[in-house]
Amino acid sequence: MSSKYAKVIQSLEKIPTEIMEGGSDYQHEVNMIKRTIENKQPASLAAAWVAIRNKKEELKQREKQINLQLRAYEQLLEEAYEEEDIETISLANIGTIAMRPDPYVRVSNPEAYRQHCIDSGLLPLMSIPYQTTKSNARELLLQGEELPPGVEIYAKWSFSLRRAK
Repeated sequence: MSSKYAKVIQSLEKIPTEIMEGGSDYQHEVNMIKRTIENKQPASLAAAWVAIRNKKEELKQREKQINLQLRAYEQLLEEAYEEEDIETISLANIGTIAMRPDPYVRVSNPEAYRQHCIDSGLLPLMSIPYQTTKSNARELLLQGEELPPGVEIYAKWSFSLRRAK
């Protein structure tokens, strides 16, 4: 193992199925797919994994293009509705497309907002982003330090692809 976690990963319990994405229902579906895979040789599995990963990347790119197209149409619809002074349009055999106000919220001063939340009694609702918790817990693990209360850490394997040049 060439990971910086190689020395500590063996001391961790493997992540239980019910904690993983989607829990046991998700794992049940994964198991159903696993039963359909005939060739379980590492090279065959790796090649199939790369092919499926490539499909996912293609879908992400396609989704990005579709989202851009949707946004273009939404902006044109907004302009057209405002120009015609309408809020809805009905299309036969399709339905009604309505334009409705939707306030967009953005935190422009995180520190001021944090203080407001504390002053307003919202502190129990505030949380640290998962990536920060994960980074902190991993660093404590590497240093042999105790994890913060309420944080658990498990061994979970992930795969990466370094494309050939």
